[in-house]
Amino acid sequence: MLGDLLELSCLLTRRYHSKEMAEAELAEQQHVTRMWIVFKREFSRRQLLLIDGQLHDPQRALFNPSVVDLAAKLVQYKEVLDIDRAFTLKKLRTGLLAHFKKYHPSLLEMLQKRLYAPDPSAVGLLYTGPSFTVVNREEAMAVDPIVVTAGKVPVASN
Repeated sequence: MLGDLLELSCLLTRRYHSKEMAEAELAEQQHVTRMWIVFKREFSRRQLLLIDGQLHDPQRALFNPSVVDLAAKLVQYKEVLDIDRAFTLKKLRTGLLAHFKKYHPSLLEMLQKRLYAPDPSAVGLLYTGPSFTVVNREEAMAVDPIVVTAGKVPVASN
């Protein structure tokens, strides 16, 4: 996803790993990350995803797996291609772990598993998740409030 790429993009620069990134640039990157996180939270508060006939919380079904998947794939690319030798694979992993610890602490364990036991079938940056339809949470409540509130669809955190 574009937002995930924007969020993690600074970790792919030599200036970030060598601590040469300008303070204003780093502040801008942190702002982009925070705004993307806010967007995901607000979207998840207002919308649901319809996947295989069942309603799902977008944060858990789409956004969380997506950012972890992208981070793991960036490490795989660095491992295989190692095009930019200005920073090492170890620095990329360390940077990703620090980023997740700060911005996505609940996903840190999932990321660690993916970084140190990569999925060999996960090649490329294509979205490989399920097909889904976005459904307005309020409209879903109006149609079938029991399904939405009975614990079958996790309520998005505020």
